[in-house]
Amino acid sequence: MWRNLLALVCLLTIASVASAAGLEVHLPLDGNVNDYSGNGNNGVLVDGAAGTNAWTTGVVNQGLDIGLTAGNNEANAEATKTNGDYVSIDYTLTDAGTISLWYQKSDFDYNYEAVWDNSGTSSNPGDNWECWIDQWGPGHLYARAPDGSDGRWSDEVNRAVQTDLNNRAGGYLGEWLHIAVTWNKLDATTMEMNMYLDGVLVDTSPAMTWQAPGDTFYLGGGHDDNTYGIGAFDELGIWSRELTAAQVQNVYANGVPEPSTIVLLLIGAVTILLHRRNR
Repeated sequence: MWRNLLALVCLLTIASVASAAGLEVHLPLDGNVNDYSGNGNNGVLVDGAAGTNAWTTGVVNQGLDIGLTAGNNEANAEATKTNGDYVSIDYTLTDAGTISLWYQKSDFDYNYEAVWDNSGTSSNPGDNWECWIDQWGPGHLYARAPDGSDGRWSDEVNRAVQTDLNNRAGGYLGEWLHIAVTWNKLDATTMEMNMYLDGVLVDTSPAMTWQAPGDTFYLGGGHDDNTYGIGAFDELGIWSRELTAAQVQNVYANGVPEPSTIVLLLIGAVTILLHRRNR
């Protein structure tokens, strides 16, 4: 019994340590936008005149619900693209990395809703380093790094990673979705990007054009060239390395590993070892 328990604790510890390596940002969104990765990359909750925000029930404890003020309908939101609510983080995405989060969209609001984006560095900064839902698609999820002048729709290699959310069992409206995007810069001009949905690899772009990201990351859409994300967000994690498929699955199943959790698992393993040794 003790041997089996020790093996289980050790396996959980190894999985958590592997998934935690390179964790740069962890916003649990439990009533605040503080970073629990230990790196001090705290967020700022921007409260725009056209947006709303509230803490709600999340996948793990609480989550952040972002909406629109009454009367700010689809036409207004898509025309102005300004003054929404979002979370801003003073952080630049690295040459290799992973972005993981839970997202719940309860209803159709308007098209091209941003899940995340960044401040941008290109000629079309609103179009680089973004993840969004094309509602008119309907229900297609996309992510890309280039700024849009790269044949992202027609080129089968250099295109945005994507998936049809309607193919998901149970659909997607009203459901918590675990979205993870990983990437790796291959050379000065080329990168690869992968998209995972609920822990499963759904698309790969093996030769996407590399685009340098801006120095600010936005959750829920913060760039004024993009429309804002409407829905609930939870458990944002950003890594400075490309997680493996197994590690993405571990984050989906067990959550973003916090340093305190790993320490407790290690203490548990050591305690069991000492107990066995002293018997």
